[in-house]
Amino acid sequence: MKINLVIPAKGSSERLENKNMQPLSGQTLVYRACEKSLNCALVDNVYIDTESKSVLENVGDLVRKGLKVIERHPSLSTNRIGANELMISALHSVDDCDLLLQTHATSPLLSSKTIDRCVEEF
Repeated sequence: MKINLVIPAKGSSERLENKNMQPLSGQTLVYRACEKSLNCALVDNVYIDTESKSVLENVGDLVRKGLKVIERHPSLSTNRIGANELMISALHSVDDCDLLLQTHATSPLLSSKTIDRCVEEF
């Protein structure tokens, strides 16, 4: 079974400015989400889905370690677009897979082990 994981990370936010770029113990939330996803044993490919140059710069060293990039269309970068619409877009932007997962930078306590355990249970 081939498994891909997508992390949506919009560059702007109306409720909390730059929420994906907020620091936590020396690293941004988006960096932490990408790093732990890359460490999942059961995930084949990890994608960052963003329109933001600052987000891409922040995770640049992870791109060199295998993180893939989905360049989000500006029409999908508004607060009126929900996770379902982003998943539909991601389905057309990722390598073929049997299972497509999504996690968010704003869940910093979610671990690689938990993601792998969810895949196993599924």
